[in-house]
Amino acid sequence: MKWIILILIFVLSIIGLEIYGNSELIRNGYTKHQLFQRAKEVRQENKLLEQRISFSLSLNELDRYAREELKLMEPVEIRFLKKISLGQIH
Repeated sequence: MKWIILILIFVLSIIGLEIYGNSELIRNGYTKHQLFQRAKEVRQENKLLEQRISFSLSLNELDRYAREELKLMEPVEIRFLKKISLGQIH
């Protein structure tokens, strides 16, 4: 009778270990899937951010930002005339 109980405990232990191992495999599979999904989302987000950076650095966007946000204008050409006295004319 003791041997039967020991064999039964041994068999149930092996079955329990198999069930635990399989459940861990399934859990790891779900985790792997979630990580791949998150990586895909992060790659898409990076593409959008790269596009925004590229757009922000374009010359037209910088010009628009300077005019509208910073209220800057095109530089005006200023000419300076030197005053010459009558005694300096040759």
